[in-house]
Amino acid sequence: WPEVVLELPVLLTVMLAWACMLGLQLSLKWSRTIVAVMASVAVLAGICGVLGVCGFTAAAKLSGFGVFVSAFSPYTALCVLVNPQEMAASAFGPGGTFEGDAPEWAGRLLLVVAILMASLTYCLIVWGMYRSMVKNFDMIIRRQHQ
Repeated sequence: WPEVVLELPVLLTVMLAWACMLGLQLSLKWSRTIVAVMASVAVLAGICGVLGVCGFTAAAKLSGFGVFVSAFSPYTALCVLVNPQEMAASAFGPGGTFEGDAPEWAGRLLLVVAILMASLTYCLIVWGMYRSMVKNFDMIIRRQHQ
């Protein structure tokens, strides 16, 4: 689908920003670089893994709502964007229909809206993490040098 060319970079950019903010926050928390990097990778893998399990289950079984939920998991969102007929078979059935008799464009529109909502949600999380780090920076630095 042509809209995937726009959706995928938006989603990946926001997810990378979230990963960077998490890495920065944990590097402020722990003064050792290796510990911070390992903790960041572990937290990202854990959160994305749990969201992926929920997203794959939702996309496979819950039709339209499952497509919406799957957009909030990076793993599932990528899979649904690349191959929606297989990953969200209950929503995008064979023959290009969306949930029974609805046309394919309805499902594609739902996927675009879901990706944009997920990206906006992750942007708000990144902004909140950034504001928290800026607000508490002095206290964090003081605690590290005690």
